[in-house]
Amino acid sequence: MYIKDKDQVDEYIKYGHLKDKEPPASQLIIMPAFESRLSNSEILILKAYVLAVNYWGAPAKGEVAEGLDLVLRHGCFSCHGVAGSGGKTNPGSLTGYIPGWLGNDFKELVKNDDEFVEWVQKGTISRFENNAAARYFMKRQTIKMPAYKNILSKESISKLHAYINWQRIK
Repeated sequence: MYIKDKDQVDEYIKYGHLKDKEPPASQLIIMPAFESRLSNSEILILKAYVLAVNYWGAPAKGEVAEGLDLVLRHGCFSCHGVAGSGGKTNPGSLTGYIPGWLGNDFKELVKNDDEFVEWVQKGTISRFENNAAARYFMKRQTIKMPAYKNILSKESISKLHAYINWQRIK
Protein backbone atom coordinates (compact mmCIF):
# COMPACT_ATOMS: atom_id res chain seq x y z
CA MET A 1 0.00 0.00 0.00
CA TYR A 2 1.36 3.39 -0.94
CA ILE A 3 -0.04 6.06 1.31
CA LYS A 4 1.01 9.65 1.78
CA ASP A 5 -0.82 10.32 5.05
CA LYS A 6 -2.44 8.26 7.78
CA ASP A 7 -5.98 9.18 6.70
CA GLN A 8 -5.45 7.23 3.50
CA VAL A 9 -5.19 4.04 5.59
CA ASP A 10 -8.96 4.36 6.22
CA GLU A 11 -9.58 4.47 2.48
CA TYR A 12 -7.53 1.35 1.82
CA ILE A 13 -9.35 -0.51 4.57
CA LYS A 14 -12.82 0.66 3.53
CA TYR A 15 -12.50 0.53 -0.27
CA GLY A 16 -9.40 -1.58 -0.94
CA HIS A 17 -7.80 1.44 -2.65
CA LEU A 18 -7.79 5.21 -2.47
CA LYS A 19 -11.38 6.45 -2.68
CA ASP A 20 -10.86 8.53 -5.83
CA LYS A 21 -8.42 6.16 -7.55
CA GLU A 22 -9.08 2.62 -8.77
CA PRO A 23 -6.26 0.08 -8.41
CA PRO A 24 -4.23 -0.51 -11.59
CA ALA A 25 -5.66 -3.22 -13.84
CA SER A 26 -2.23 -4.89 -13.88
CA GLN A 27 -2.21 -5.32 -10.10
CA LEU A 28 -2.08 -9.06 -9.34
CA ILE A 29 -3.55 -8.96 -5.85
CA ILE A 30 -6.40 -6.60 -5.13
CA MET A 31 -6.99 -5.59 -1.53
CA PRO A 32 -10.54 -6.38 -0.48
CA ALA A 33 -12.91 -3.64 0.64
CA PHE A 34 -13.96 -4.00 4.27
CA GLU A 35 -16.42 -1.09 4.59
CA SER A 36 -19.46 -3.40 4.52
CA ARG A 37 -17.80 -6.09 6.65
CA LEU A 38 -16.40 -4.07 9.58
CA SER A 39 -17.95 -1.55 11.94
CA ASN A 40 -16.46 1.94 12.25
CA SER A 41 -14.81 1.00 15.55
CA GLU A 42 -13.30 -2.15 13.98
CA ILE A 43 -11.93 -0.02 11.13
CA LEU A 44 -10.37 2.37 13.68
CA ILE A 45 -8.76 -0.55 15.53
CA LEU A 46 -7.42 -2.02 12.29
CA LYS A 47 -6.10 1.39 11.26
CA ALA A 48 -4.28 1.76 14.60
CA TYR A 49 -2.74 -1.68 14.10
CA VAL A 50 -1.60 -0.91 10.54
CA LEU A 51 -0.06 2.39 11.64
CA ALA A 52 1.69 0.74 14.60
CA VAL A 53 3.25 -2.12 12.66
CA ASN A 54 4.45 0.31 10.02
CA TYR A 55 5.91 2.70 12.63
CA TRP A 56 3.84 5.56 11.23
CA GLY A 57 4.79 8.81 12.88
CA ALA A 58 8.10 7.63 14.34
CA PRO A 59 10.75 10.35 14.09
CA ALA A 60 13.17 9.90 11.20
CA LYS A 61 16.17 11.30 13.10
CA GLY A 62 17.47 11.66 16.61
CA GLU A 63 17.59 9.54 19.73
CA VAL A 64 14.03 8.17 19.35
CA ALA A 65 14.68 7.06 15.76
CA GLU A 66 17.96 5.46 16.82
CA GLY A 67 16.10 3.71 19.65
CA LEU A 68 13.55 2.32 17.18
CA ASP A 69 16.41 1.10 15.00
CA LEU A 70 17.90 -0.75 18.02
CA VAL A 71 14.50 -2.25 18.90
CA LEU A 72 14.14 -3.54 15.34
CA ARG A 73 17.73 -4.76 15.11
CA HIS A 74 17.55 -6.70 18.37
CA GLY A 75 14.06 -8.14 17.81
CA CYS A 76 12.42 -6.56 20.87
CA PHE A 77 8.96 -6.62 19.25
CA SER A 78 9.15 -10.40 18.85
CA CYS A 79 8.68 -10.71 22.63
CA HIS A 80 7.20 -7.35 23.64
CA GLY A 81 4.59 -7.32 20.85
CA VAL A 82 3.58 -4.90 18.14
CA ALA A 83 4.95 -1.45 18.98
CA GLY A 84 5.78 -2.78 22.46
CA SER A 85 2.12 -3.46 23.30
CA GLY A 86 2.92 -6.71 25.14
CA GLY A 87 0.58 -9.58 25.70
CA LYS A 88 2.59 -12.46 24.22
CA THR A 89 2.07 -15.64 26.24
CA ASN A 90 4.72 -16.44 28.84
CA PRO A 91 3.82 -19.57 30.84
CA GLY A 92 5.00 -19.52 34.44
CA SER A 93 5.18 -15.75 34.69
CA LEU A 94 3.10 -13.86 37.25
CA THR A 95 0.65 -12.54 34.65
CA GLY A 96 1.00 -15.31 32.05
CA TYR A 97 2.22 -12.88 29.41
CA ILE A 98 5.25 -10.78 28.50
CA PRO A 99 4.66 -7.19 29.58
CA GLY A 100 4.75 -4.42 27.04
CA TRP A 101 5.95 -0.87 27.29
CA LEU A 102 2.47 0.60 26.97
CA GLY A 103 -0.04 0.53 29.80
CA ASN A 104 0.45 0.01 33.51
CA ASP A 105 2.76 -3.04 33.45
CA PHE A 106 5.79 -0.95 32.50
CA LYS A 107 5.13 1.61 35.26
CA GLU A 108 4.88 -1.18 37.85
CA LEU A 109 7.95 -3.07 36.64
CA VAL A 110 10.32 -0.18 35.94
CA LYS A 111 10.18 2.49 38.63
CA ASN A 112 12.93 4.79 37.30
CA ASP A 113 15.69 5.28 34.71
CA ASP A 114 18.24 3.32 36.75
CA GLU A 115 15.94 0.29 36.92
CA PHE A 116 15.42 0.44 33.17
CA VAL A 117 19.18 0.39 32.56
CA GLU A 118 19.63 -2.45 35.06
CA TRP A 119 16.79 -4.46 33.51
CA VAL A 120 18.21 -4.21 30.01
CA GLN A 121 21.76 -4.91 31.15
CA LYS A 122 20.97 -7.84 33.48
CA GLY A 123 17.58 -9.09 32.26
CA THR A 124 16.20 -8.45 35.75
CA ILE A 125 16.41 -5.89 38.53
CA SER A 126 17.68 -6.04 42.11
CA ARG A 127 14.27 -5.09 43.51
CA PHE A 128 12.88 -8.36 42.10
CA GLU A 129 15.95 -10.43 42.94
CA ASN A 130 15.55 -9.35 46.60
CA ASN A 131 11.84 -10.20 46.73
CA ALA A 132 11.05 -13.92 47.23
CA ALA A 133 7.70 -13.82 45.38
CA ALA A 134 9.08 -11.87 42.43
CA ARG A 135 12.17 -14.10 42.30
CA TYR A 136 9.93 -17.21 42.23
CA PHE A 137 8.01 -16.00 39.16
CA MET A 138 11.11 -14.62 37.43
CA LYS A 139 12.82 -18.02 37.71
CA ARG A 140 9.89 -20.14 36.56
CA GLN A 141 8.71 -18.05 33.60
CA THR A 142 9.36 -19.74 30.26
CA ILE A 143 10.66 -16.66 28.43
CA LYS A 144 13.20 -14.53 30.25
CA MET A 145 14.51 -11.10 29.36
CA PRO A 146 18.01 -11.49 27.90
CA ALA A 147 20.90 -9.59 29.46
CA TYR A 148 22.31 -7.04 27.01
CA LYS A 149 25.21 -5.82 29.15
CA ASN A 150 27.84 -7.06 26.68
CA ILE A 151 25.75 -6.14 23.64
CA LEU A 152 24.39 -2.64 24.26
CA SER A 153 26.27 0.37 25.60
CA LYS A 154 24.65 2.68 28.17
CA GLU A 155 24.24 5.18 25.32
CA SER A 156 22.31 2.59 23.28
CA ILE A 157 20.17 1.70 26.30
CA SER A 158 19.42 5.41 26.71
CA LYS A 159 18.22 5.49 23.09
CA LEU A 160 16.01 2.44 23.69
CA HIS A 161 14.54 4.22 26.69
CA ALA A 162 13.96 7.37 24.63
CA TYR A 163 12.01 5.33 22.05
CA ILE A 164 9.95 3.54 24.72
CA ASN A 165 9.16 6.84 26.48
CA TRP A 166 8.15 8.33 23.12
CA GLN A 167 5.83 5.35 22.52
CA ARG A 168 4.28 5.79 25.94
CA ILE A 169 3.38 9.48 25.46
CA LYS A 170 2.45 9.68 21.78
